[in-house]
Amino acid sequence: MSFINVEVKKIAFSGKKADKSLSAAIASRMMLHVEETFDKEGPGWKPLSSRTKKQRLAQGFGEGPILDRKRFTENRGLRYNIHPNYDETKVVVGVDPKIKYARIHQFGGRITRVTQPGMVRLRTNRKGELLRQSKYPNLAVFGKTKHKLVKESAKSFGKRYSIYIPRRKYLFFTDKLMDDIKKLAIEFLRK
Repeated sequence: MSFINVEVKKIAFSGKKADKSLSAAIASRMMLHVEETFDKEGPGWKPLSSRTKKQRLAQGFGEGPILDRKRFTENRGLRYNIHPNYDETKVVVGVDPKIKYARIHQFGGRITRVTQPGMVRLRTNRKGELLRQSKYPNLAVFGKTKHKLVKESAKSFGKRYSIYIPRRKYLFFTDKLMDDIKKLAIEFLRK
């Protein structure tokens, strides 16, 4: 899981103890920082290629920010699966572990794909045996969608290839964020 973490030590100052209000304020500020990173697409994010932009439009993702990729309600995208978690002693802002591609965007790297994965439908007889071609008895007969007696199997056609995903950090600290967190702590202590 990708995350950023802040520890809030228990503070005993003039009889006042740290509670969740400081942690909640820090979590809110950290989430604001993540939102700003997505909105500004950076710092240092490499822009998408024109080919990738065309693919995104064709798949219905729109021209939104690079990592703001959402289409269905069950896939709300990386941006909307970053959540804070906090208690009296620590604050963690991280990505839902179900989002598999979160780590590759945070750190960059290579992913491997197979060209044209798909399904093969082969016709069978009523006993479940494959039908063979009349002129070539060692070859099976392909089934169409209208054929009811078929055997389906997933196949990976073509070659494996890898794609380099550039590093697009979205969970990180900046000097400004650290200063804001310090100000929140000082305000908490002054109350």
